Amino acid sequence: MRIQLLTSSFRLSRSLKSFVRMNATLALSPFEERFRSVIVRLSDANGERGGNDKCCHVQLIVDGMANIVIE
Repeated sequence: MRIQLLTSSFRLSRSLKSFVRMNATLALSPFEERFRSVIVRLSDANGERGGNDKCCHVQLIVDGMANIVIE
């Protein structure tokens, strides 16, 4: 299972990258043979204005099925 991590509007720290990869792997490893890849998109909804406004969009790419999207 390949995990791709993308961000927009902010810089991804090494610790956040590690945290996201570790948690995605732990959560999805029982099903990893079913997923071709996982795309995790992190974004900042308010941009420069600040505040707690982060979004996480997870797309699971499955062979022979429609993609599964969680936000």
